[in-house]
Amino acid sequence: MANFFDPPPEEPELFNAESLDDTDECVLCRDRDDVSALLGAGVVGAVTVTGGGWLKVLSAHTDRLNRLRKITLALPDGALREEIARRVGRHRCYTIDRPIREIDAEGDAMAVIAALADAVPYPIEGIVTVRDGLLVEHARRPAPKTMTTGTLATDKVVRLPTEGRLIVVTGYPSSGKTSWCRFVMVHTAMNHNRRWCVFSPESQPWEEFAVQVAEVYMDKPFWPVNGLPRMSDTEIKAAERWLGDKVVMLVCDAEAQSPTLDWLLSRVTACVLRNGITDFLIDPWNEVTQERGDMSETDFIGAALQRLKAFGLRHGVNIWVVAHPAKPMAKDGTRKAPGPYDISSSAQWFNKADVGLTVHSPERGLTELWAWKTRFRRFGEKNGRGIMQHNTVTGRYSDTDEEKAKHQWPDFFNRPEKQG
Repeated sequence: MANFFDPPPEEPELFNAESLDDTDECVLCRDRDDVSALLGAGVVGAVTVTGGGWLKVLSAHTDRLNRLRKITLALPDGALREEIARRVGRHRCYTIDRPIREIDAEGDAMAVIAALADAVPYPIEGIVTVRDGLLVEHARRPAPKTMTTGTLATDKVVRLPTEGRLIVVTGYPSSGKTSWCRFVMVHTAMNHNRRWCVFSPESQPWEEFAVQVAEVYMDKPFWPVNGLPRMSDTEIKAAERWLGDKVVMLVCDAEAQSPTLDWLLSRVTACVLRNGITDFLIDPWNEVTQERGDMSETDFIGAALQRLKAFGLRHGVNIWVVAHPAKPMAKDGTRKAPGPYDISSSAQWFNKADVGLTVHSPERGLTELWAWKTRFRRFGEKNGRGIMQHNTVTGRYSDTDEEKAKHQWPDFFNRPEKQG
């Protein structure tokens, strides 16, 4: 029990936050001592988080942070620094590994100023400078992690990236593109701690999309279907709690506002900082307002996909885009599974994608997943195909009985998180 004379616990806050209103640069410091050392050296925009809860406190100052041109992370190397850099944008970040107060103690204010000038740009995959020891360090690093898809059959085809890649999903209407993306959303959130931001205007009202995600999560229908019991109120509340932490929806319902790419990216940027999202789903692409001006459709698609790729790289966010084929399936249903060259401006979709997938349903209850693009071997094998069973009531996918008979495969959904 705390002593009566003990000072009350410090409330979490961004110390010296008001200084960010007068500068386009800031230094995120370890503690108040570092802030004091910087202020003593005449540096404007030195801040720190007091009382703990760094990510929550920083998310409360999203508007201030988004205005900054440069953010120097004078923080210890580790998971917190990496997550802060991912959320605010690695392209704006620089790092100083030593505590500022130690530098200040060694000399005058000029030593502190020099340390800021020598801050190292935060590493961004694809932007490197070869230096002594770089390749030796690279050889010792583990390969970037990949994620499972939720069924053994599709894991043989593709392993999902984690570091901010462009994933394109196509398929004919009613083939299961959105259903499979929802399934992967729940699977990766439960098993790989992913957080999703979703723009899915075809699923309006947005609550209906949330309901369908809840059905996958709870493995029960929200409403009674075919005599099956619906979720109980307790189960609905458990799904609500889980969804509140894992899924954010973007809804553009203002009459004077169109969902342009600029509109989407401005809101997703805020979601990265506030909610820590790791995956952004656009479903489908044709619902994004295309302000092309004098650009051809092909040039516009290429420029838009490049912007999405750059955003994903900077923030470590996977970009998922569902793109419909340009031509409908033949009336007799015999047309083969569509690929990138069946999408409008096909060359751009194929060239820009890091992972390209087709969801195809040749017969009721069975779904095929084709991989027509895997930029790196660790993402899978091009032209691979996996076959899944689809439960149309709960939206879950599973391996076929034939596949299950071959292998002992874990139940990805039999985890404590399901209890909410």
